[in-house]
Amino acid sequence: MAIEVLYVEGCPGYPPLSRLRELVAVLGVHDTIASRPVATEEQARTMRFLGSPTVRVDGRDVEPGAESREEHGITCRLYSTSDGSASAPPDDMILSALRNPQCSGPVRSSRAPTSTASEPAPLTRSARSGGAASGRCRPDR
Repeated sequence: MAIEVLYVEGCPGYPPLSRLRELVAVLGVHDTIASRPVATEEQARTMRFLGSPTVRVDGRDVEPGAESREEHGITCRLYSTSDGSASAPPDDMILSALRNPQCSGPVRSSRAPTSTASEPAPLTRSARSGGAASGRCRPDR
């Protein structure tokens, strides 16, 4: 699984790396997280960069529907949350993307089930309908 954070120096939402590392660890994923600076408008267009920070899993933005957006450029990014706007993607967006890379189903976790509300339940591989073939990603439930 490829996990990357694209960013512009100076934007307040970067670096969310410490929280991203925590979420990745909770799911038992051991892949590295690549940090990629975006410095020019040309890079932003080429990379389809929607603003800083942009978090991608296997090349897909963690924000549902982001692939249809066209406002690429050197800018700070805001994410909609249940509490308003945030300068970094909310945990549920990141967790959903990690569970469903390429919309093909969840990743496996080696963690034992826990009952604490602060940690998501471990994942198991399961058959999915409505994945990449239908062009829609759904949160893992």
